[in-house]
Order: sequence, then structure tokens, then C-alpha cells
Amino acid sequence: MTTIKLLTNRTNFSKLNLSLLDWDLEFDDKPYDIYRIDKFYHCTGGEYGDNNYWCCPAGETPVYDNLTAFNGQAPIWGVEYKQTNKYKMKWGDGRIDYRGKCIITRNGKPFYGFGARDIEYGLAKAQVLLTEIREHSIPFHFRNWKEEVIDRKIYYCNQPAIIEKIIDVGENGISIFIKPDTGCIAIFEKPAYMKEDYELEYYEESYKNGVKDDILTENIYWYRDESKKYMEVKDRFDLMDLQE
Repeated sequence: MTTIKLLTNRTNFSKLNLSLLDWDLEFDDKPYDIYRIDKFYHCTGGEYGDNNYWCCPAGETPVYDNLTAFNGQAPIWGVEYKQTNKYKMKWGDGRIDYRGKCIITRNGKPFYGFGARDIEYGLAKAQVLLTEIREHSIPFHFRNWKEEVIDRKIYYCNQPAIIEKIIDVGENGISIFIKPDTGCIAIFEKPAYMKEDYELEYYEESYKNGVKDDILTENIYWYRDESKKYMEVKDRFDLMDLQE
């Protein structure tokens, strides 16, 4: 059974085994660092089990005077929904119509938004997306999660690619720019559905040398095994085998 052991003003910090975590904690709009301190458990049970997490203002050296026991969430996730009426002209007739916006927040700031005319749909989709975000290959709970995205090697539509940059984060989702991994392929292949003139123009101008897409798109496979040759990857089932 775990024994509760708290920090005191007599604790010799030079002998403690502290591990700094990457979790993005904010409290009173200020960033905090979270540490795991070996053998110093302040509570048991709950989400963290035997809890030896402690926090202090970011950038400060952890000492007795600035450390606080941590049993919260890092980051804090939330959902906001707003519905508005708008005047709309259609086929020469005007009418008042409505629209809605649902935004997943992270530490109180817009993180991932999408359109949702009705609140029921918006909240239901937000619940699904929150689960996807929290279980994603990218650790979105890390303070430096963007570093895990930029320059990451992926498969995009089953083709080797690299995420060049993050374009936007907020009310319209998280958009990223993906380019072909020129060490493997010169350009992205044209998707089979692109047959119309406007689609072919889009392919030439905004797809074959790099494409903008959403970070949660199903077109991305996040695990790329460099020991496998691109030509061996024929479909999603082959891609799944790369993890094994």
C-alpha cells in the first residue's frame, strides 16, 4: 500500500528524483511546470492513482515554497457553441436564416472549430472529436505539440509525405500543409476521382506539389516505417502492418 509522503521545508531537494513532464498546465492564465517526484505521494486513487505530481510556475526552480500538489487537468479542455441568425438572399428572395459554430477549446483558447447549424449535432461531434484529439498520435496535451507535427514523416493518401507547416489553429480547425517526400516521390499522384477540368486545374495548382488539409483528416497515416519500401504499401491494411 502506498504511503502518503508530503514535501516539507526540511526536504532536501538536492537528493530528490524529479522528472519534468511536457503537459501544458495553465493556472490563473499563467503557465506551470509539472514534475513527478519519486516517492512523494500526496494522494491515492482517482485518475492518477498513486499521485506524485507536483507543479510550480513555469521556468522556476522547484523548491518547497513554490511547489503545489497537482491533481488537475493539463490542459483544460472545453466546448463552446454559438448559434446566430443571419439575413440571407437566395434566388432573389431574402430571409432570416441561422447558422452555428462549435469550438473545442484548449486552456480556454479556440483550438478546433467546425460549423454546426444545430446544437445537438455540434455537441455530439465535439464529443467524438475530443476523444480523437485526446487519443491521437500527436500528443496535443504537450506544451510543444506543434514540434511533434512540423517535419513529421507520414503517409498522405498512401504516399510518403512530410508535414511542412501548421497553417492555422482555431475556429476553423487545424490546417496543415503537406508536401511529397521528394526522397521517395517527386509529386503526389492524381486521385482517381479528379477528372473534371476544374479538378485537374486544382491538382496542378494546389495538390501535386503540396496540399492543404486538416490535421484530423482520414487521409493521413501517422506512422511511417523507413525500413519499408514505398512500393510495398498498397492500401491501408499494408499501412497498418507497418506498426508491427
